[in-house]
This record gives sequence, structure tokens and C-alpha cells, in this order.
Amino acid sequence: MVCFAAMRRGDSAFSVAMNLVCIFLYILLVSGQSSDEKKILLEFKKSVSDPRGILSSWNADSSNYCSWFGVSCNSNFRVSGLKIGGNFSVSHQCSMNSMLAMHGIGIRRNCSEMNGKIVGKLPPVIGKLKELKVLSLPFNELGGEIPVQIWGLKNLKVLDLEGNVIVGNFSDYEFTGLRKLRVLNLAYNMIAGKFPPSLAICRVLRILNLAGNEINGVIPGFIGGFRKLRVLSLSFNQLVGHVPDNLGYDCGNLEHLDLSAYFLKGEIPLAVGNCSHLRTLLLSSNALYGFIPMELGELRNLEVLNVSRNRLSGPLPEKLGNCINLLVLILSSQINALPSKTNPRGAVSPRIADAALEDYNCFNGSIPIEITTLPKLQIVWAPRANFEGPTNWSRCASLKHVKKSPKHAPSASRSHPKSGKNGVNLLAKVCIISAAVVIAVVLAFVLCYAKRKISDSKGQNTLSPQRRETNFFKDIGVPLTYDGVVQATGNFNSSNCIGNGGFGATYRAEVSPGLTVAVKRLTAERCQGIPQFCAEVRTLGRIKHPNLITLIGYCASQAEMFLIYNYLPGGNLEEFIRERARRAFDWRIVHKIALDIASALTYLHDQCQAKDFFFSSLWDSGPQDDLAKMLHVAILCTLESYSARPTMKQVVQRLKHFQPPSD
Repeated sequence: MVCFAAMRRGDSAFSVAMNLVCIFLYILLVSGQSSDEKKILLEFKKSVSDPRGILSSWNADSSNYCSWFGVSCNSNFRVSGLKIGGNFSVSHQCSMNSMLAMHGIGIRRNCSEMNGKIVGKLPPVIGKLKELKVLSLPFNELGGEIPVQIWGLKNLKVLDLEGNVIVGNFSDYEFTGLRKLRVLNLAYNMIAGKFPPSLAICRVLRILNLAGNEINGVIPGFIGGFRKLRVLSLSFNQLVGHVPDNLGYDCGNLEHLDLSAYFLKGEIPLAVGNCSHLRTLLLSSNALYGFIPMELGELRNLEVLNVSRNRLSGPLPEKLGNCINLLVLILSSQINALPSKTNPRGAVSPRIADAALEDYNCFNGSIPIEITTLPKLQIVWAPRANFEGPTNWSRCASLKHVKKSPKHAPSASRSHPKSGKNGVNLLAKVCIISAAVVIAVVLAFVLCYAKRKISDSKGQNTLSPQRRETNFFKDIGVPLTYDGVVQATGNFNSSNCIGNGGFGATYRAEVSPGLTVAVKRLTAERCQGIPQFCAEVRTLGRIKHPNLITLIGYCASQAEMFLIYNYLPGGNLEEFIRERARRAFDWRIVHKIALDIASALTYLHDQCQAKDFFFSSLWDSGPQDDLAKMLHVAILCTLESYSARPTMKQVVQRLKHFQPPSD
């Protein structure tokens, strides 16, 4: 203030003198700050080990610390950036195609520049660099917890600590002071815990990469509120639940979405089709079910789509042909991605490894011509996908590699219900497929009324985990064994998959020439304890009715659970209804379906000898809140307005949300 006052006075000599004083004071101030910054950097160097000497230029005799390796300063000679990339040899990214490299997009440097690494704990002294905007220390060997002093760096825009050995509880991280943060890259460390609520304050995030940690819980809804997000990678963690509904509501800037390899359930959100700039969509190795939504056809900039190792079914949407920039399409895979994407310093959780061992995708129909003519498509990978017939790729000029299943399922019959033999055959098929609806409901109640998952019932289990007994209720004239049934399904090969639902996939198994059965392989995480499962399945085995599927037998062990029942060559009711617009039929068929279902339900309620299926003490047998919710679902299924009734998929989804009763 004195300096400004002097400048306003007319005494030029006084003004010049005061200006000289101000300049001198400024130099002293800057010199003092510079000295502090230099001391902080030297203290940083002293607190870590530098075996390869990458910090050799950090010398106390050097006055220009802004020229030291990895250091950048602003106009006031304050440290604004600290970028020290470690040796990248422990990572797979240098050898990966850059198109598929998801880690730290936009902030990675050339691999050839990384000749060493610093080792030790992340020094708290970093928190004294108050003007710091970029803290980038990837692929070193920095351990311990992130110092709390870092959360006080209010000017920080980039926090990049990928590929270290950082530990700590993610839920304890305090992001309240980091409102300017644009890049948060903590991938491939050893961070555990749930999402901290304070992360929601980082509204200007462009990149959020938390892949390869042990973060658990659900994906919080506020992630969908990061409007400026370009990269979201949460893969290879221990997250559960569904993708937030709002993730695709305001995602116009999102370019890369990687939710691979954890325990996502539910269907692929339709709203993802709103992410118009999306280039990479990686959803592999989860438990997603349902169809690939046709809304993905709105992603004109999409280059890579990977939905392998899920429980998806149905036909491929023709609208995927609108993705004119699509380069890579992965629909199924026999390759476990985990070995190449493990934490550079540690092993992947066994739970994650188990989740990625199988591919339950079970597509049907053929690959639409709209996809086979995509102008830029280079790779189609579907070695276990059950597509029908050969595909003509001659018009796909850029195609370099196609991997499909060598075995194709035969096309389903398209006979029309005319008079004569064809009409009789179709009517007979309809009678058979109507039973599928009832048995699906019965199985849903049996499986949803579980007391605990298999992993929680080891103390009660009297069966050895390796014991593979197969029990039968009906003699079909052919001896059946566990190994024989599994071998007949081709070891549950997807080429024999004939259906996929919320409780597992169903496979065709020719146990002897001319004799085919259906095998429903139950998803382990959907199942209850083995003793309860066996008791309730034995009850089902005593139920006999012409409009109910005949349960031939079952296998129950901690390693595997599946049901064996009669094979329905005519398909299922859902397909029949979906295809009704493409083939003629009269209402006598629909009327017969309704009568058959009503007959089966009447039998179950009033005539079935297995009275313990619907027992009188049901209300006292478990949590009344869950039972009330189940009754509410039942009431919804009997609403007078057909349009207001939930679909079978919606019913299964609601039932799965109920907590299993505990002992």
C-alpha cells in the first residue's frame, strides 16, 4: 500500500525511492519462498530411496530448482508440478495396443522415458507445496497411506499415483478441499473400502481411474453427476450391485467407460446410449443379463465394445450397425483377462478370479447384416457365441480377424399354424412351452427363498465340496452320471446353450443317440445352502402334471448345482410371443396356453400331493417384511390391466433384491 501511495505523489524522487524499496521487498519475499520450496523438494528427496538416481539433478548446490527433473514452476517460482514417472516394466501397457490402454488416458508419458523408480512412503512434506497443481508419481514403488496433507492442496488439479503400493481405506479419503481436481488416477494400488461421500464435491473431474484396487460396495449415484467426465475406469475391484441409473443421463463428454471384472448385476442400462462421444465400452466379466440394448446403436463414435463373460442372451440388435466407427466387437471369450491386468505388485482377489472363469453369454439368431457391413470393423471375437449359420463378411472391407464358434445351432422351425399336420405340430409345441412359464415361477420361489449362499453354509453342509452326486426322480431308460451329463453339454459349452435367465443358463445335452435332456446350470451366487436346496428340489420331484416340466434329477455340491429336466424342442413361450408378429396364428392357441397354465396352477394349489410346497405356517417361517414384499409382487402379477403387470424379468429382479432369511 505504501508503494502505491508513493506512486500517486508528485515527488518523483520519493516515488523512485519507494519503488526501489518495494522491488527489494518483493525480491526478499520471493527469495524466501524460493528457499522454502527448495528445502521442501530436498526433504522429499531425502525421505525416499532413489536406487537409479533419477533425482540426481536435485542438488542443494543448484539454485534453479525449477529446472530439476520432474519439477515445474509458475511465474512466481512456486512449484506447480511434480511429475516423476517410474519404471513401466512392471506394467502391461507398454506392450498393449494404445487403443485398448485404459489406464491414465491423457496423462501417460512415453515408456522409453521411464528409466528408474523411487521407493519408500509417500512423503507428507508434499503438502507444503501450496501452489502445486499436478502431482504425478505413477509406476514407482511408493507405499503407505496417502498423507492427509495432500487433501489440503486446494490448487491440485491432477493426482496420479497409478501403479504404486499405496494402501488405506478409500472411504477415509477427504476430497472436500480438492474442488479443482480434474484427474484422479489411483489405479493398480492396494486401496480398499467404499466410495467416500466427499468425492462428490469434485464436480470438474475429467478422468476417474480406480482400476485394480480392492474398492468394495456399490457405485454411488453421484458418479453420474460428473458432467465433464471423459474417462471412468472402475474395473478389477470388488464392487457389487447395479450400474447407477443416472450414469448415462448426462454423459455427453464420456469417451471411455470400463466396468470390467467385478460383480455388476442387472441389465446393461439403456441410458448408456446417450453417451454420444463414447469410444470404448468395456463390460466384460460381470453378471449382466438380458439383451444387448438396441440403444447402443446410437453410439456413432464407439470403437471398442466388449460384453464377453456375462450372462447376456437374445439376438444381436441390428442397430449396432449404426456404430460406423466400430473397430473391435467382443461378444464372448475363452481368455481370462486377469493375468494381464493384475496389480503390478500383488495378486487379484480369488473372488474376482472366480468371477471371470466362465462365459455364460448365450446369444441366438444370426449376426445381422448391418454388423457384417460395418466399414471399419477389424475384429469380431465370439468363439463361444451360439449364432446360427454361416455369416457373409465379404462386404466388411477392413475386417482382419473373425473368431466364431465352429458349431452352429440349427435354425428354429418357422412353420405356420395352418390346417393339417403343421398346425397340429405347432399346437403340440405350444402345449409344451406353456409349461416353461409355470416351472420358471416355481424355481424362482425355490431359489429366492434361500437361507444363505453356498459360501455361508459350509458349517452346515454335510456334503464334501468335491462330492458330485447326481440324484434322479425318473428313469429315462439311460444311466446318467455327473460326468456323463456334463460331457453331454460339451462341458457347458455355449454352443449348446438354449436359454439364459436370472438364475443361470440352460443347455441341451444329448445323453444318448436320440435322447436329449435340458440341463439348467445354476449360478452359484443365486443358490441357497445345499441341504435346503436338496429338500426343496425333492419336493419338486414329486410334482407330476402334463403342463409342468418333468424334473428328471439334479446335482448339488459346493462345486456345481444343476437341474435336469425334459427337453422342449419347440423353444419357450417368450420367443413364441416375441415372434408372433412374424408368423400367423389364431387365438385358439393363445386360449389353450392360458388354460394349460391355469390348469397347472390349480394343480399346484389344490391337488398337488406335495403339500409342503405351500405350507400353512409360511407367515411364521421367515421375515415377515420379505414375505409381504413377495405377496405384493404376486398381487402385481394379477392386476386387471395387463399393461400394468410386471414382466417375468421384472419379477425375478424384484425377488432377487429380497434379503435371504437367516437362521
